[in-house]
Amino acid sequence: MGRNIVLVGKRGQVTLPAQIRKTLGIKEGEPLIIEYDGEKLIIRKAMVVPVKIYSDEEVESYIQEDTLKEGEREKIKKHLETSS
Repeated sequence: MGRNIVLVGKRGQVTLPAQIRKTLGIKEGEPLIIEYDGEKLIIRKAMVVPVKIYSDEEVESYIQEDTLKEGEREKIKKHLETSS
């Protein structure tokens, strides 16, 4: 683990040293998570997962294409409820 001293700019911005960005693969515009615990700041790379919003028509289409038997569907629902 390394240690660097950085300065906080007028707008509260901090520049991550180039070597840290390179080592961690942090690119310009990439989201980061900043957490704090007492006087300690923790900066981590954020995982961004794209989400698709389905239209009512798409949902209906998937329901029509559903080939699961009723018993299978209930078994899967129970499994998902108990595993979360």
